[in-house]
Parts: sequence; structure tokens; C-alpha cells
Amino acid sequence: SQNAGVRSASRARIPAIPRSGAALTMVAGVRGSRATQSAIEIEVDQFQRINDTHVHHFGDIPLSQIGKILEAEFRKSDVLGRLGGEEFAILLPDTTLNHAQDLAEKLRQTIAATPIIYQDKQLSITVSIGVASGSYDVETLLPQADAAMYQAKTEGRNRTVTASPCGAVASAA
Repeated sequence: SQNAGVRSASRARIPAIPRSGAALTMVAGVRGSRATQSAIEIEVDQFQRINDTHVHHFGDIPLSQIGKILEAEFRKSDVLGRLGGEEFAILLPDTTLNHAQDLAEKLRQTIAATPIIYQDKQLSITVSIGVASGSYDVETLLPQADAAMYQAKTEGRNRTVTASPCGAVASAA
């Protein structure tokens, strides 16, 4: 099932990243935890335009590249998930808001600085990222991170926005 094998050796390939938010909420030790944890939600900016401009299957290349970057940048204890299309989420157990913000911003910069090369063409992609943190369960953190990510898109894309503890959002440097 797509919920099985949240972390597999081949998860850098897009099909190996779970395609459901339900997979994220079912991870033992994360759901219902009262320790400080964080969530990061990522969406590829202008993804539809990328698919419309290039051949449709080209869109799999940036998604695969992001999967590889996620694999390289995050800990084994972090839980990666693909929420759908061009959206990803990362759950970070025992991670403060400041640390999650730093990780998210580093991730945004890494993705923007990593060109995609396809048939002698080079393309740069950007992502919008939302970050939330607290002693909440996953069902609370993910919607907060999602709202922050949509605020990043509203503010012009290619940025990281952090949800405040009460769920409001604020831009992060």
C-alpha cells in the first residue's frame, strides 16, 4: 500500500515517497506526540507552467530532483511525504521552530541553486515553503504549515513563511 514503507532505500524516486497525508499521520512516535515537533510543507512554484512549457513528463524530473535533495538534507528520524502533485511535507520530531526555519530556508536555497538539465536545456525551479512548530499533533501542524506555504505563494513565491503558534502566518527571512 502507499502508506507502507514511509522510509525506503529508493524513496528519492518520487513513487517511493508516500503520496498521502494519511501516511504522515500514521507514523509511530509522531502522531499525538507532545514533544516539540515541526512540519514543513513545500510546493513547486509555477509547476503547471513548467509542464505546459516542456513535455508533460518533464515535470517528473524536478519532482525526482526534489526527492533526492530531501533525502540528502534531512535526518533518518524525519518523515517525508508527497501530499500530491507538486506538494511535499516533512515532519521533524524533536525540532524547534528556529531549527525548522533554518532547515526550510536552506532547502529553499538549495532547490533554487540546483539546475535541472534535460535534453541540453537548463531550468531552475523555486519552491514556496511553510513551516509550523509546537507541541501539537500532526493533524494540527500540517494545516498550519499549509497555510504558511500558501502565504509564501501569495507574497510572491520562492520564500519561506512561518506559522505563529496560534496558527497565524508571518514571513521568515
